[in-house]
Amino acid sequence: MGRMETNGWNFRGTMTYQKSTVAVNSGTNYVLDFGTNNYIEVNINTSPVRFSTVNPHGGSTNVQSLNLILHAGVSSRNVVFPAWKVLSPTGTASAPTNLPALSTTVVRLEVLGAGGDTNTLARFESYLK
Repeated sequence: MGRMETNGWNFRGTMTYQKSTVAVNSGTNYVLDFGTNNYIEVNINTSPVRFSTVNPHGGSTNVQSLNLILHAGVSSRNVVFPAWKVLSPTGTASAPTNLPALSTTVVRLEVLGAGGDTNTLARFESYLK
C-alpha cells in the first residue's frame, strides 16, 4: 500500500491486478469486456473465434492498459481479432489468425483516448507448452 509523502504518494513495491478467467466452449463470437479487469485469461476450446470489444475507459486524455492471456488448448484455433493497430519492430506486423495447439498467446493492449478498436495498440507474444 502506498503512503502519502510531502511531494505526493509513494507507491514503491509491486502492483497486483485482478484477473478474470473465462472459457469459450462453443459459438464463434466472444466479447472482451474492457470495463472489468486489467487481465483477461481466455481458454479457447472451440474454433473459429471472432473477438470483439466493449466498455473501454474512454476519455480524450485516457490510456487504458489491458492484457489478454489466450490458451489454445489441445487443438489449433482459428481466430479473428478486432482492427487493432499491431505494433512490431518493423511496423509490418498483423494479428495472428491461428493459435497453435498447446500455445499461450499474450496480447498487451493500450487503448488510447476515446477508445475503440482503431485507437487500440496491440503486441502479440506466443509460446508453446
